[in-house]
Amino acid sequence: RLGERAPKDFVIGTEHGLEKVPRNKYWFKGVYGTSVSVEAARNEYESIQIAVLPDIGKRLDRVSLAPHELRLVGAAAVLPPETVRVYRVGYVQTVPARYPVLYTGDWPDRLLPNAPIAVGGTDLGLFWVEIKVPRDAAPGDYRGELTVEADGRAVPVEVRLRVHAFALPDRVPFPVAVWTSPRWPSGEKMSVDDYRLLVAELLAHGVDPISVGKQFVSLGEKDFRTLDENLEFCFARGLQLFELPNPGESLQKLKPLVEHLRQKGWLARAVVYSNQDEPDPTQFSKRNVPYYKSIKSLYPDLRVFLASEHHPRIDEGCDIWMTDLSTGKGAGFARQQRGKADLWFYYCHLPIHVDFHRPLVQAPNMQIDNEAIEHRLALWLAWKYQTTGMFIWAGNRGWVAKDV
Repeated sequence: RLGERAPKDFVIGTEHGLEKVPRNKYWFKGVYGTSVSVEAARNEYESIQIAVLPDIGKRLDRVSLAPHELRLVGAAAVLPPETVRVYRVGYVQTVPARYPVLYTGDWPDRLLPNAPIAVGGTDLGLFWVEIKVPRDAAPGDYRGELTVEADGRAVPVEVRLRVHAFALPDRVPFPVAVWTSPRWPSGEKMSVDDYRLLVAELLAHGVDPISVGKQFVSLGEKDFRTLDENLEFCFARGLQLFELPNPGESLQKLKPLVEHLRQKGWLARAVVYSNQDEPDPTQFSKRNVPYYKSIKSLYPDLRVFLASEHHPRIDEGCDIWMTDLSTGKGAGFARQQRGKADLWFYYCHLPIHVDFHRPLVQAPNMQIDNEAIEHRLALWLAWKYQTTGMFIWAGNRGWVAKDV
C-alpha cells in the first residue's frame, strides 16, 4: 500500500485497546500494517495503539507520532487534531507476584506526554492514541492519518473512524472510586493546583478521586475554603462521591465539617470509611457495628463504606459493602446477601485480612500485570449484578517519577 514510502528498517504494528503490548518486539501479536479501524459513539473515548518495531540490529534514535484531522467521507464535517490525543506508553518493572502472572518484567501502564522516543535492541516503541468523539459530531465514516516519523522518515498510518448516531452521557450514575495521594514520588507534597491537575485527568475518564474530600483539610480547623474550591472544581467535572477525613474514635470531630457540608447541600455525596478494614467476624461485631451505630446516631445522613468479606448482618456495619470477588462465595451470593447495604465490588488483588474462597486468578482484577480484558470484565460484572459502584485500590500509588 505504501509503495516507495514503505520504511526499510522498521515495521509498524497496530493493536486495539484491550491488549497490553509487551516491550519485547518479538512478543508483538497485533496487526502489521499502516491502517487501523475503530468505532465509537458520540461523546465516547476509544483507543488504538501504534507500535514501531525496528529491524534486527537497527536503532531508531527519534521516533514520534503526530495526529491530524479526521474528515467525514462525502461531507464537510471535520474532527480537528485536538480530538486525537497521543501518549507515549511507559513501562513498569514488576517483581515476582504472589499470584500467577503471564510474566514478570516490563508491563505497559503509564501514559506519558507525547514526545519522541528512542528504540533499539529487542524493544519496540509504543504510542497510545485516544480519540474523544465530540458530542455534536456528525455520524458517519471519517478518514484521516497519523504520521509516524523515525529518524526523519515519515510514514502515514490511515485511521478509519465510524461514529454512531447516538451519544453517551458524560457520566452514568456509577462511582468508580479511587484513593489518591497529593504527594510526588519523592515525598514532596503537591500544590493545590498540581493536585487539581491529577484529579481532573481522572475525572475526565470517569474515575472518582474520592480522597479530594480529605486532602488539604483538617478536622481541627473550621476553615473549609480550600476544600470547597476543590469540591466545586471536581463537581464541575462529574465527581459523584467524596470521602471525609477519618476521625478515628473521636466522632465529634466530624461535626463542624458535616454541618458545613449539609449547609452546602453536599452531604448526600459524602462517605466516611469504617474503623476496621477487612474485619474478621469478631472485629466486625465488636468494632464495625458499634461504630456504625454511633455514626448514625450523630450523623444519620452520612454514609459509611467498608471493604470486607461477607458477615451476617453486613448491613448493620455499613451503608456501602465493598466485596472482593476472590474472597467471597461469588457475585450472585454477594448480591443476595447484601441486606440493605449498597453492593460494590472492590479490587486490590491481595486483601490481607480475609479468607480466600477461590484462587485470585478466578476473578478479574485491576493490577498492572493482569490482562487488559480483565479491566473491562470488572465493569461488565458490575452491570450484570447491578452493583451501585466500584472501588479500585489505588489511584496514584507507587509512582516512580514526577513527570508521570
